[in-house]
Amino acid sequence: MDLNNFFGFWFDSLLHPKETFSKEIVNSSFKRGAANYLGAFILAGIISIFVANIIQPGFSLEGLVSIILYFVVSIFVYFLYVLFSQLTLFCGAKIFSGKAKFVEQFYLMSIPFAPLIFIVSLVSNFAVSLGLLQIFVLFAVGVYSLFITYLFLKEIHGFKLGKIIATLIVAGILTNLLLMTIGSVLSVKVLSSELHKLIFEPLFR
Repeated sequence: MDLNNFFGFWFDSLLHPKETFSKEIVNSSFKRGAANYLGAFILAGIISIFVANIIQPGFSLEGLVSIILYFVVSIFVYFLYVLFSQLTLFCGAKIFSGKAKFVEQFYLMSIPFAPLIFIVSLVSNFAVSLGLLQIFVLFAVGVYSLFITYLFLKEIHGFKLGKIIATLIVAGILTNLLLMTIGSVLSVKVLSSELHKLIFEPLFR
């Protein structure tokens, strides 16, 4: 893809998602999908740093390092979230005999979702200026994201409405179970750490 048309490609996919899915499925690769998501996250991070510099001009060295670390960690966390979300959606689709491969789903969904991530970042960073318009834009993005998912399940997995709804429900259940499992593991680790401090540390003082 020509880098000069990168943004055009992104936003054209929002206007013509069905045609984009049909045309780009042959180009599916995990690397391309990751590039779309990471590109959106990096642009969102740059915008956030720019806005933060306007609000509080002149970063100290420590402040700049903290912002960069937060930026890197946030990208990693958001990417993991996207990966898990796509994985649960794929598992839900496969339960109902979906046709698409995971790499196809990951790449094709990344094309329209990347500009949506960029739009959400813009709106969130200028929330004070936008006022109530922010709520409307975020709601519109949420509804359109659901439409993109519906269209993908319909066109690429070959589902009708009943299977689409069932797939979304299963994906939601799997996502919640995954989050609960992660939360439980983290809670156990925190509890173990606290118990270690209360029981064992006093013994060695």
